[in-house]
Amino acid sequence: MMMTWKVVMAAVSLSVMVSGCDGSGGRAAPGKQRKAVKPKPRATAISSPNKAVGPLKPPPTLSRGRHYWELKELPRAKLSWGVHSRPNIGKLMLAFRVQKLRAGTQLALEDRVHTTRDSFMDSVELDISDRVGEMPISSVYRKFSRGTPGIDLKLKFGLTVPGFEPLKGEVPPVALTGAVSRYLARVESGPVKFNGEAEHDGKLDTIALLRSHSVQLVAGKGKKISDIDLVTLVRPAGIEASRKCRFSKGPATIEFKNAEVALFNRHTGEKITETVIKNRCKCPTLAFVRRNKGSTQVSHKRIEAWTRKALVKYRARSKS
Repeated sequence: MMMTWKVVMAAVSLSVMVSGCDGSGGRAAPGKQRKAVKPKPRATAISSPNKAVGPLKPPPTLSRGRHYWELKELPRAKLSWGVHSRPNIGKLMLAFRVQKLRAGTQLALEDRVHTTRDSFMDSVELDISDRVGEMPISSVYRKFSRGTPGIDLKLKFGLTVPGFEPLKGEVPPVALTGAVSRYLARVESGPVKFNGEAEHDGKLDTIALLRSHSVQLVAGKGKKISDIDLVTLVRPAGIEASRKCRFSKGPATIEFKNAEVALFNRHTGEKITETVIKNRCKCPTLAFVRRNKGSTQVSHKRIEAWTRKALVKYRARSKS
């Protein structure tokens, strides 16, 4: 009886195996082949940086460093702000940068929000071209001081570090002179405009002198940056002469370099005039000397005097 039960079970099992085959060793019959199903890619969900278990820590505390801000609760982390020019797209951008903050940190500037992917350094940027044009000229040049104070752009920022409550505040004052200088220098390739500025009336009342990536002089009646009508650019123009000069540490051969100055109309991009100011070849009181060789450029006072005369000349022409 036991043997009979085992034979019946074997027969049932065999019938099941045969019914699942097509007589070709388990392969589907021609015309009935199954299509290979590709595995679907797994979706990557971006969760909130603070979707964590347990209570969140209070917002990090900011501490001002030399050129950046630090987070007291995260000693290696740094925050910094800066304005830079993008000549290819004609914009001035404010960048909010973080360094050594864990990936997944959220950065916000006004309505711009960015989730960091790199824990070493990342940033979010905001176009401020319209705001810069309305800033006072004193934010890029001050007559009685070489330096310029940072300018308050009145912008909000946000920082959400995983495990901490969000930190919100106002962007600290930022320096504009370098970025504005590079932005205005684009006049060499065409007109330079500030978003939202009024149509130019043709009068030329204010001039800016650009040199060494900074605004070294602004003269005229203008009150805000978008009032600048004329731009003077300075370029090296060869060596006028070379001679030995004596210094406290001994003699050195000094090369006296000329300067090429060019005047542009910011609104049209027109090059109005250009000339070469020759070096007077007088031994300087101070010079950067290496291996008994150095160089000196045309004095700033002479280039500034040329710029002021150009303003007087072309201001009168524009009003006639």
